[in-house]
Amino acid sequence: MNPREFCSLSGYTAALFLTYDFDPIFFERVVLRELWAGGTGDIIVVADQSRIDASLDRWSDRLVHLGRRYQLIPASVEGAFHPKVILRAGPEGVIAWVGSGNLTFGGWGGNREMSAAWTLGENDSAWIRSLMKEIDMWSPGGATHDVFRRIRDLPSMSTLMLSEGLGPTPVLLARAGDPISNQIARRWNGRHFEEARILAGSTDRDGAFLHWLHDVFGVQRAMVAVDPNRASFDPALLNKLPVLVETLETGFDSPLHAKLCWLSGSGGSVAVMGSANCSRSAWLRDPAHGGNVEVVAVYDQVSQRFADETFTIFNDARIYTPRPPAQQEADVREGGPRYRVQEITWEPRDSELTIRFIRAIPKGARVEVIVDRRKAKCHSVSSSDLSVWLAFLPLEENALTRFADVTLFLDDSEEDERQRHWVNNHEELIHAAQGRQIEDVFDGMRRRSMPTEQRRILRELHRIGAVLLTELHAFPDPGRAAGSHHERDKEQTAEITPVDPETLVRSLDDALVRRWPTHGGGGVGFSLVGVMRALFPEQPPAIDDDEVAEVDSPPVPKRPSSGAPKELIPEPVQRRLRWQMEKFIGDFSDPAFAASCSARQLVQAAAYPLAVGIVGTRGGWVSGGDAVSWAQRIFDTLFQKRPLPSGRHSGILEGVRQRLTDEGKEKIFREVVGDGTLWLTLLTSLSLEEWSGSSAAFEWALALRDVCNAHILLSSTDKDKMARLITRAEWDSGALLLKAARVARALDALENALESDWDALLQSQKDAPIVHEPDDLLWSPKAGWAVAQEKAVAERATKLNVYLRLKAQVVRVVAAGFYVNVTKATEFRTELDAVLS
Repeated sequence: MNPREFCSLSGYTAALFLTYDFDPIFFERVVLRELWAGGTGDIIVVADQSRIDASLDRWSDRLVHLGRRYQLIPASVEGAFHPKVILRAGPEGVIAWVGSGNLTFGGWGGNREMSAAWTLGENDSAWIRSLMKEIDMWSPGGATHDVFRRIRDLPSMSTLMLSEGLGPTPVLLARAGDPISNQIARRWNGRHFEEARILAGSTDRDGAFLHWLHDVFGVQRAMVAVDPNRASFDPALLNKLPVLVETLETGFDSPLHAKLCWLSGSGGSVAVMGSANCSRSAWLRDPAHGGNVEVVAVYDQVSQRFADETFTIFNDARIYTPRPPAQQEADVREGGPRYRVQEITWEPRDSELTIRFIRAIPKGARVEVIVDRRKAKCHSVSSSDLSVWLAFLPLEENALTRFADVTLFLDDSEEDERQRHWVNNHEELIHAAQGRQIEDVFDGMRRRSMPTEQRRILRELHRIGAVLLTELHAFPDPGRAAGSHHERDKEQTAEITPVDPETLVRSLDDALVRRWPTHGGGGVGFSLVGVMRALFPEQPPAIDDDEVAEVDSPPVPKRPSSGAPKELIPEPVQRRLRWQMEKFIGDFSDPAFAASCSARQLVQAAAYPLAVGIVGTRGGWVSGGDAVSWAQRIFDTLFQKRPLPSGRHSGILEGVRQRLTDEGKEKIFREVVGDGTLWLTLLTSLSLEEWSGSSAAFEWALALRDVCNAHILLSSTDKDKMARLITRAEWDSGALLLKAARVARALDALENALESDWDALLQSQKDAPIVHEPDDLLWSPKAGWAVAQEKAVAERATKLNVYLRLKAQVVRVVAAGFYVNVTKATEFRTELDAVLS
């Protein structure tokens, strides 16, 4: 299968690449686009260390996504790291691509390559376990390991690794003490073959692999098709082999880089295809003794059709006499730094740069780092761990991948080593998977799409929702709150004071807002794609059983949309999306979610239905009424609904804060939830024009007050950062925020008036029974606000469907004696009517 086609298949959220040569410019401009089209966001590339070293200077200032949207792991081994493998995993399962092509333009179309792709089953479990174990050893910590762990722990990958294969594995991996040749010899023990036909990208001098084929399987004749410029055969040494060797040159107009070994005899034919060239290092040496890391697919039986197609290559080739060139692929290894940098990671929240070396630095050595022309001294994490060093380095926003120059001084007089390495942005890597999937889906929702695209978007929305609510490992909170082991602690010892919304509005004058450019998005603006990087909040006070009697929970009704009707996606699609979002919001408001979610998971799950509603209304997927209903339930779940069985706190936001505080993670909660992103998301949803109608406008006011009173949402930000966020918004944020203060004061006055006159109001509605109408506002000092959903006479035994903010859903209650109908009360109390107006 063409690798571009393989990478664009949908249903696979994570990808792992193994390659010898790596061209990141080609990868970012071609391969990433295919992966993103297929919904893939968690991406790791493992490439040969020496090849990265040789090409680093060519691309170090030209990359955008390295360390931000994908992770690159340099594999440092004794021989060459030479496999060519792609693994993709996700809800659809795990698929593999094994071949000969490197992750370069040549490997993906410029050369003649060979590959195979298939859906993995139980028989693949053994080689996948071995492969993941090897990679785990190459990524012992830091951001690299975080991305790898998320891929390894995907349900489809975990299930595959735990299964027991019933037959021989289709793939072999060269391991320490067990080269490919040993594994092949055990597999085909006792078989005999007369002829070998080999495709290779390069060879060694003496044909050691051909000699082995004769010794183990009795091969008498070998045809080796290899580019004359890449063959290292020595004719004199070939003549000494117990095998008749013919070297062939194909008539292809592009370089031959495929790797295939075809063995045929009276007992049938077998084949091995993959990364292994015709050399001792590829087949006979194991990686612990200078051999290559190779991966090959094994065919114990081959079809006649495949044989006919492959033999055509040999039939059309011409025989030539080899003349050995000066070099051969994968056998010459250059030395590197003694204390090689393994990884550099930057934590934007802490302005902390972490440098990991492959081995510990000698005691007394000094480490300095330069990033963006800013120099900083590094400090070891501890006296017992001299392989991890930290630096406090505040950096500005940057649209390109950052590179760091690390200098190691062994003593005061000698500059020992200087290395250049890319900087991983840990925060962006954590959110790469979900952010990419959501961006792809939202892009589809912004434009009119065909029925097949609509079905795909519905599937992806369902998949994203499931991940947000169930996969805790995908949303890890920062490992450290404020506080680390270097000078930053001396400079930043004071607690961050939450930003006051009113003060914020007054400080964000035009000059401040204008000086912050909009980064990224290509003109998309503040579309809430970036908001998926935060997670959300809170839950409400308990109600006495005798105050509210629940009977059932009908769904929240749709609200009519204001203004001219918009052209909408067909009703069946809307209905399916409506069902998905109702289920998502119901699961989100379940106390079980609040009892286990991380702070990041909370923020993203809260922002997700708001974003679907906002983007969906603009693209015709969602009616304005649905978007407002979803937003209303999210607001009430965050700030009103009882979060945990204890019922000690109001709203999931406060409930999760209290749980994480009890676990010693309050600072982490404030860092994640309080950066202003969720706060601005909530305000953006309140900018929808559909918040209108007899009760929706009042509910809008209640929600606006809740957001602006939740200072925890701004507990780790500052006005400069908020200026950057607000500049990217698509609404008049300043006007809305100025209105918020007046709204909050009016609501407080209304509730104070109701509470002070509560007994008289309740008694008057008992003495003269009223008729509740749909959209009437009801209020209770303990239960708070509710909205009537039907017409009913307010008698003692009457049960009424109301939308109760405290439950964030429609419930059936006994209203008489427990609630005052505020709408009806204003008809007789002019002072109350004035306050409500």
